[in-house]
Amino acid sequence: MITAGDFVEGKPTIVLLTRGLHLTLLAHDFTGTSGYWDIDAERARFCKRVVFYFYPPWSAVAYAIVANVTDAYDQNGKTVIEFVDWQIRGTTEANWAQFTNTAPGNRNPAHYL
Repeated sequence: MITAGDFVEGKPTIVLLTRGLHLTLLAHDFTGTSGYWDIDAERARFCKRVVFYFYPPWSAVAYAIVANVTDAYDQNGKTVIEFVDWQIRGTTEANWAQFTNTAPGNRNPAHYL
């Protein structure tokens, strides 16, 4: 079973749980934006990597999407993360708490590694 820790590679990382409503993944140049998050933009900007636990409503598994952070900024009181070089690195049947190695029942959709 894959977990977010498998993708850190020694880099400050933010892990986000998303259904993908505002997640933008551009296939032509492998850039994207995270959507709007209630997190600190400065702390997110410090991260070098973002890992998405992408759990679309039509799927029985979650997708691990990994990318390199290029910027994070405030937009109307929410933080947007810009990233490049995104890749779908696999699927997992792990729940969110297992994927982030946090306490069972963890419902916070943002986690830092």
